[in-house]
Order: sequence, then C-alpha cells, then structure tokens
Amino acid sequence: MEEAEAADRLRQVWTGYYHEVARPSECVSCGATRIWWDGSRERAGTGVWEGRAVYVARFSCRRVRCASCGQRWTLLPPGLLPRRHYDLAVAARALAHYVFERGASLAAAAARWSLSARTLGRTRDWVAGLAPTAQLGAWVAERSGEPVVGTLLAAAERVGDAAGQAVRERAGDVLCLLESLAAAAGLAPPGLASLLPRAVRGRRALAAYRGGSIPADAWRAAAGLPTTMPV
Repeated sequence: MEEAEAADRLRQVWTGYYHEVARPSECVSCGATRIWWDGSRERAGTGVWEGRAVYVARFSCRRVRCASCGQRWTLLPPGLLPRRHYDLAVAARALAHYVFERGASLAAAAARWSLSARTLGRTRDWVAGLAPTAQLGAWVAERSGEPVVGTLLAAAERVGDAAGQAVRERAGDVLCLLESLAAAAGLAPPGLASLLPRAVRGRRALAAYRGGSIPADAWRAAAGLPTTMPV
C-alpha cells in the first residue's frame, strides 16, 4: 500500500471518531455534568497502519466546553494524547524495537518508526516511570487470576550503553507488564496504547514526558479492577 493511501485510511479512522464520539458526562477540571459541544480543531499525527508508521497531515477533532467553569478540551481518537504527535501504538512499537531487538540502537529504532532519537529517548524514560513494576505485576495477577511468570520480566540479553541500561530495562519491564495487563483485561495490543488513554482520561497534565504521576486507582480502573481493595 502506498504511503498516501495508508495515510488516507488512517485519516478516515480518526475522522470516524469525530463523528462517533459521545459528549463527555463530566468536566475534566471541575467534575460538573453540563458539557457543551464547542466546535472542532485540526491537528496532525503519526499512527500505525498495517505495521508501519504513517503520517496524517490533517484530521478533525471535536472540542467541548464545560458550562460551569468554562474549561475547553479536545476529544482525541484512542491512542493519541494532548500535545503528543505520535500515537501510543507508534511509541510502543518503537520502544519495543529498541528494548528487545538485539543490538538495536536508539537512533536505529527511532528511524524505523519515524521518530527522532531524542523523542524515543524521552519516551523510554517516561514509560520506565509510568508505574512501579511490582505494582503492575500485582494487577496482572489480580486481573488474570494467575501469577506473573518471572521470565516475563527477563527480556533476555538486552544490550545497550551502561549508563542507560537500567532505565532501558525498566521500560522493557513496564512494556511487558502493560501488555499482560491489557491481555488479561481483554484489550487490544499494544498494552501501552490500549491502557494508558483509559488511565489518563481527562488528565491533561500527563501530556508532558514525565512518569510516576498516574494514580494507582486510575490504572486499576483502566484494567477493569475495583478501585478500592476489599478490607
């Protein structure tokens, strides 16, 4: 499939979301329930189509406004986050290439998925801090009813520069565990793309490349787990 045709197909999917998305039930800022449609905006993005990164120059997204506090925000197709050009499926595949392909460099993995090495490096650091691996493992076990297999976290013989190895391995562990958690919840792969938008729904502060700021209850809700543990 030619690049232009692939971009047109992906644009149709994202534009379809514009027509199908429901108006939110509450404000992301104040929690009020009177939400109005507020026009649309154009944006660009890079997503995955038939196993490759595809750039879409322009597609429409609906905007909404809270009648109580006046907060405005954009309803993005699943996998896209505010102020992020790349769909999370692209980020997940590029990071998996870098972490798990023997001898893969940051630059080579980034080029394969049409990112800059700087963007992929920031994504690696961000994913590594999304949630503690022990906590993710506990949620996988709780959701699936099975313990996490130790070799899931092995990602055997990862190689890289010594300075970046620890964060590289941690990012790989988080990717593996998110994949398992998504599978246990019946969500489509990659787990980063299917779980994270559900966990950060309405949390605009997570647009920046920072980790560690997603509450445990948000992850549990995304995986379909009770957000309060029984006593």
